[in-house]
Amino acid sequence: MSYLDLKFIETYDHNAPAWKNNPLGELVCRRTYCRVKDNGEYESWRDIITRVVNGCYDLQRHHVEKNGLGWVNEKGCTSAQEMFDKMYNMKFSPPGRG
Repeated sequence: MSYLDLKFIETYDHNAPAWKNNPLGELVCRRTYCRVKDNGEYESWRDIITRVVNGCYDLQRHHVEKNGLGWVNEKGCTSAQEMFDKMYNMKFSPPGRG
């Protein structure tokens, strides 16, 4: 399930990641976080953040539903957008093994 609307994600098409002017940052990103897509291309920074945010919110939704805490999809999607923005702009990072 995607918690991020495609229109929202596309608004980041023209925003360069914060590390873009740092060749070492790009190297670390490709080496550490990028996965190779089915078409053989590397994920973009936007793709990586989308994958991570959707993964985090999928785990959260399963936890909330399993424990009968009442998942509210609209609230989850809004919160996922906030997480995406903060991660994209390198203001926040979830735990690496999270």
